Amino acid sequence: MADFDEEYEAEMSVRLACPPERVWAALTVADEPAAWYRPAELAPQAFSEPVVGGRFRVGSTVSQAGFSGEYLVLDMPCRIEQTWRWDGEARESRVRIGLVADGDSTEVRVVHGRLDAATAEACRQGWVSCLSRLPAHLARG
Repeated sequence: MADFDEEYEAEMSVRLACPPERVWAALTVADEPAAWYRPAELAPQAFSEPVVGGRFRVGSTVSQAGFSGEYLVLDMPCRIEQTWRWDGEARESRVRIGLVADGDSTEVRVVHGRLDAATAEACRQGWVSCLSRLPAHLARG
């Protein structure tokens, strides 16, 4: 059983060669997250209702693994805060995403918190993996 006496965070950042508004769309608009959050071989599906209190979900047609949550803060195009729950898990975590314009690029910083130590490391690796797919998606327009 996980020890939740202490809470941990997974943090990572990436610089993307496009404006924050485009990154914002990739994070929140309709089914765009399906194009990059999960590997294509998992046949990802996504839903997003980008309003405070709105829901989002990323799942798969070939895998039982998915996650969903609620948008808590949407400060376009700078900040997203959302709850996060893996399918089948009782514990809810929290994700904060910051977007900072830097010339023609955007610095994206993700902090996934309210986790135990092992889950924080797994989430960090997961975010690194999914964020590595985002530049190719953005390049396709």
